[in-house]
Amino acid sequence: MRREVEVIVTPLYKTRTYQRRFTLWQIRLIVIGAALFVILAALGIYLLHYTSQQNIALRYLYQRNFQLEAEASKIGELQNKLRSLETERQKIAIMLGADKNPPPLDLAKLEESYTPYQEPQKSTSSSVFQVAPTTGYIISRGFSKTHTGLDFATQLGMPVFAVATGQVEDVGTDTFYGNYIKLDVGGNYKVFYGHLYKTIKSKGEQVSAGDIIGYVGNSGRSSAPHLHLEIWQITGGKPTVLDPGKELKGIIKSGPPQ
Repeated sequence: MRREVEVIVTPLYKTRTYQRRFTLWQIRLIVIGAALFVILAALGIYLLHYTSQQNIALRYLYQRNFQLEAEASKIGELQNKLRSLETERQKIAIMLGADKNPPPLDLAKLEESYTPYQEPQKSTSSSVFQVAPTTGYIISRGFSKTHTGLDFATQLGMPVFAVATGQVEDVGTDTFYGNYIKLDVGGNYKVFYGHLYKTIKSKGEQVSAGDIIGYVGNSGRSSAPHLHLEIWQITGGKPTVLDPGKELKGIIKSGPPQ
């Protein structure tokens, strides 16, 4: 006897009844066909979505490529303008004699390649302080109750020298004085340098009078490149601020311009 399944459908709006018999293998075929239909429908929906996304991406890439081409053409125009301006600058430099000026300093390689314009002033006395702190300067601000040091205005990148033989006590950065370095030069004296572009000595390192310890900068609260120098004397564990103009008398130029 064959195994069969009978399906009876009775519509509510008709009196007629539909009846159909299926064998098991037919039922299996129907189920497999339905599953294949669902799979193919899902695959079709996925491919449709994927194709749609690819079309969107292609449209975006096309628009972006068009924008990049437009920007590239603008860059070419700017390069041509820059070359034209450089030609004009060279002509003006020749007319003004600016082409004979020395090239700008490479601040990133100061410690390897920089040569001072002139040697710093030196002392032959027996004083602790033997060397001026920088070179090519003018004293732009003197010592006072409200300004506890000397300001040496000079070119950005000029070398900063150890005014005496001693040891680096501290190196760091301050919000007011910018990059700084402090030396302990013996005899209860300490020397403070502020507003440096950079320092090239480390804490604890020994230095001799005249050694380059950094370079003049404009760091911290500073309106122009200069070196701020302070000299302290430690008495009973307390620092006393001294006038660098007096301590370095005979080594540095006279006070600030009138």
